[in-house]
Amino acid sequence: MMFISQDKPLGRYTIQSYAKGQITVNEIIYKKSLLLTPETLVENWEVHSISDINDETLKPLLAYEPEVFLLGVGDTSLFPSPSQFKILIEHQIGYEVMTLASACYTFNVLSSEERKVVAGFIL
Repeated sequence: MMFISQDKPLGRYTIQSYAKGQITVNEIIYKKSLLLTPETLVENWEVHSISDINDETLKPLLAYEPEVFLLGVGDTSLFPSPSQFKILIEHQIGYEVMTLASACYTFNVLSSEERKVVAGFIL
């Protein structure tokens, strides 16, 4: 398990650690895919692999009006088709696909900078 943050700002979600197939957010361990903003956690996001990414699975994050979407996909970087992110491109939302470790770290950094970030974690 890799610890990345011990601080927990009041009223905000912070990722404390990650391990294969799980992340710890505000001291709770999650083992199913989820969406996370600094203020909101959506459990059981219906994405089980990178091939599940499409307009329908990304549509829920539009409600948060993010500047950027981070997708954490495990231990190795994957490069999905840009067509899978069509809805984000249409709404001028930047996106990055990265390892779970990188997505956890980047989410905490952007959140601490009070950026409008949504992260999706495929667990």
